[in-house]
Amino acid sequence: MELIDRFGNQASRTSPVGLTFDFSPETGYTGLVTGKPAAVIYARGGEYPAETEMAAFDLQKPYIETWLRFIGFTEIESIVIEPTLDPVRAEDVLETAMESARELAARFHGVGSPYEESIA
Repeated sequence: MELIDRFGNQASRTSPVGLTFDFSPETGYTGLVTGKPAAVIYARGGEYPAETEMAAFDLQKPYIETWLRFIGFTEIESIVIEPTLDPVRAEDVLETAMESARELAARFHGVGSPYEESIA
């Protein structure tokens, strides 16, 4: 029971009603974090590609994206860095992820923004 209490307490601290979502008996839940995109970077040792049996073990991306949609985000961009435990592929995977992060930052902030130099 203590574990459930801790999880519930943590969830209520990260998603306070009235700040990240609201509830009304008439309309149900409504996300309040709207009008901005979200970017999430996932890093994991294993590899869980969609449309494979291993996708069922991806407990990160579906959970986080469900929570983001619940609180109101509609534009969610993800960068998945996997597999980081494979020493042969890790360097290439990280390099690809860095390039994806640069492209995503440029789209979020626009080319020529003050952020452009810090992501080069």
